[in-house]
Amino acid sequence: MVPKISLGMIQDCLGYVTTVWFGKHDLSADPMSEYDSDIEDMRRYAIRRDNLIYLKLGFEYILGGGAFEDRLYEQLSGECWDFDKEELLEIMMYIYSVIWSEGKKPEINRVPKIDLIHMSRTSSALSEWDVKKYEFNPGFDESKIEYV
Repeated sequence: MVPKISLGMIQDCLGYVTTVWFGKHDLSADPMSEYDSDIEDMRRYAIRRDNLIYLKLGFEYILGGGAFEDRLYEQLSGECWDFDKEELLEIMMYIYSVIWSEGKKPEINRVPKIDLIHMSRTSSALSEWDVKKYEFNPGFDESKIEYV
């Protein structure tokens, strides 16, 4: 079974860095470690909504090159700052290193087989994802994820 993952959920979580940051600052973080408290908030939010593993798979898919649509990067870049594709991937790689690689630069050399579902980022769509993720992914087992 190929897991289904909501793009809206990834956008929502990534917004803790790509959007929330700019509510407090005029420029992007330099160094990236300035994002760390927002990344921790994002991680806690994903855990509370039982989305951390889905978020990880979504990041691996995007960082591993599974997402080729330029439009996808535009959707993920946030609402306050127009990150280009390379900037966004650099931020996502940093987030991944903080949450899942103990601060080390991850080597993403394989892409999980997932279906990225284009659900919107509205609160009703996120609520729908929170309910349907179990329906979309019955008996989900991280150990059975296939990689290419």
